[in-house]
Amino acid sequence: MIVKELIEKLQSYPPEMRVLGRGYESGYNDIDDVEMFDVHHCTDNPWYDGEYQDIKSYNEGEHQQLTVVTLT
Repeated sequence: MIVKELIEKLQSYPPEMRVLGRGYESGYNDIDDVEMFDVHHCTDNPWYDGEYQDIKSYNEGEHQQLTVVTLT
């Protein structure tokens, strides 16, 4: 999803509606921050690893580098 798509989706909800993210093991938490950072797009990762990996902790190899926004 890109920022434009997220904005379009969010505009269909009441502005006072709470936004939550998944909890560490279960449940949900408030979104506390929006961050921007660089990642590698790694489509060859095992299913249990995310498709995107932090650029600081991942071997670059042949993967595409992207700047992304996360909701945390």
